Amino acid sequence: TVKLTMSGQQDINATDVVVVDVTHITSTFNLAGAAAGMWDVKVTLPNGETGTLQHGFTLTVPAGHWKFDEGIGMNATDSSGNGNHGAINGATWTTGKNGGALSFHGVSDNVQITGLLAQPKDVTISAWAQLSAKDAFGTELISLGDHVVIRLDSNNGAMGFYYDGTTWRGTVTGLSYAGTGWHHFVYVIDDANNIQKVYIDGVEKGSTAY
Repeated sequence: TVKLTMSGQQDINATDVVVVDVTHITSTFNLAGAAAGMWDVKVTLPNGETGTLQHGFTLTVPAGHWKFDEGIGMNATDSSGNGNHGAINGATWTTGKNGGALSFHGVSDNVQITGLLAQPKDVTISAWAQLSAKDAFGTELISLGDHVVIRLDSNNGAMGFYYDGTTWRGTVTGLSYAGTGWHHFVYVIDDANNIQKVYIDGVEKGSTAY
């Protein structure tokens, strides 16, 4: 088992725990209502042995968090508390990986949020997605005003990219995911260290240093 612990807070137990190899474990946490700050990560093996990584998980309040759990209506509620609610254009409600989801037909369906979420220098964007078919030029999963983007199954596979004011900077994986079920995609821009990374299902699949 895997769980997050913090003094004075209720433990958060992981689901979908997968042992990738001797040094990698992936899992899913429901962080709704969890306190921001540094949490310890505790792993318990089947034989009862335990190990704890102190302050191994830092939880910050996101600029936006859209669960797509409403099930009806034309609005996607921002659960972060920042009020960045989205307008649903064309997409339809369906069942997701965890709770609800939206189904997009791949042409013009989208969820639109006003603004660029304060234009931070350091950015992490992520989403669960189940891609049914590959588009000719790739499928944009998340796009912050065409400045920061996760694109799936492009000619370079799943990738993240951003615009630095003069040039598009891409971090590619070469991996395609159409027809392979649900996956979790993350794109990270570490501006201070000039590093960009793409994670898929908790595993780093691409890295650049622009």
